Amino acid sequence: MAYKVRVIRKRPPCVNWPRHTRKDDMTEFPVPEPLLRRYATGSASPGLALLVGAQLDIAEEGRAVVADFEAAGGALLRAAPAAEMSAGALDRVLSALDAPVAASPPPPDPGPLPQRVAIAAGCDFASIPWRFRLPGLSVHEIPGYGPEEVSLMRARPGCALPQHTHEGEEATLVITGAMEDGGAIYRRGDLSLTDERHDHRPRIVGDEICYCLVVLSGSLRFTGLFSRALNYL
Repeated sequence: MAYKVRVIRKRPPCVNWPRHTRKDDMTEFPVPEPLLRRYATGSASPGLALLVGAQLDIAEEGRAVVADFEAAGGALLRAAPAAEMSAGALDRVLSALDAPVAASPPPPDPGPLPQRVAIAAGCDFASIPWRFRLPGLSVHEIPGYGPEEVSLMRARPGCALPQHTHEGEEATLVITGAMEDGGAIYRRGDLSLTDERHDHRPRIVGDEICYCLVVLSGSLRFTGLFSRALNYL
C-alpha cells in the first residue's frame, strides 16, 4: 500500500487525544480511547496490543476504561444465541484437564521494563543484545510481530534522533526517562503517536537513560539536511 507523505514543519504535541495535567497517578499523554477499545476487543494489532498492555501495567488510568469495554463485550456474548458444541467437545476438555502440566520456566528479570515486554524480548533485561544505531542510541528489535516493527530503544541523555517523518504510524511508549518532541515532554507511561503528518526530531532530556517501546507500521523517511543520506542505507 502506498502512502502519501505530507510534511509539516510544526509538529502538534499529540494526535487526537486529550492532554492531561500530570499527577502522581496519571500520565500526561495517555492511550486514546479508540485504541483502548481496540485493545479490549482484541482487534488491536499484536504490536499495539503489547504496547497498550505495557502502558496499562505502568499507569492505572486506562484500566477502568478497558474493564468497561470488556464488560460490554461480555454482555453482548451473553445476549447472543447459544451455539451447539461439536461432538466430543466435553470429553476433550475433561481429558485435557487430566493431562500433565509441564513446568514453566521462570519469567525473565524485567529490570525497569514491564514484565510482558521482557517476556516478549525473550531474555533478562541485563542480557538484552542491544545494537548500536547512533552515538548514545541502541535498539533491540523484537521478532514475531509480522509486518509491524517492534523494538526497544535505549537512549542516553542529550541524544537526538535524526529528523524524520513516517510512511505509516509510529507509537512510542516511554518506560523510563524523558523525551522531548515538538515542545512536549513525554515521561514514564506517556504515549507518543505520530504518522505521515509529522516531521520531527525527538531528543532525550533530563539526566536518566530513556527506555522506550516503539511500534512501527511503516518505514521512516529521514528529512534533515544531513540525515537524508540515511534513506539510502
